[in-house]
Amino acid sequence: MGYPDRGAAARILDTLVAGISGADGIDSAVVAAALPERTSGSDLREIVRRAVLAAADGAPLSTDALLAEVGSGRYRAELGGNGAYL
Repeated sequence: MGYPDRGAAARILDTLVAGISGADGIDSAVVAAALPERTSGSDLREIVRRAVLAAADGAPLSTDALLAEVGSGRYRAELGGNGAYL
């Protein structure tokens, strides 16, 4: 199975944010357009998770919050020096 294209990534984002405060105002196409190549569905889930956790208490999720997480790159899994997943 390959990586999702931009349209599929936007649909995945829509599904992941459904039911989260502020989800109605999120432009998933803008977020999907900012994603680097080879962004997986699990990367998208981690972007949403991190954006929700980074939000101030009670603050709604936003396109800007998701874009900040995409820009940070912290959502990507990395292998440690010994080859173990961290």
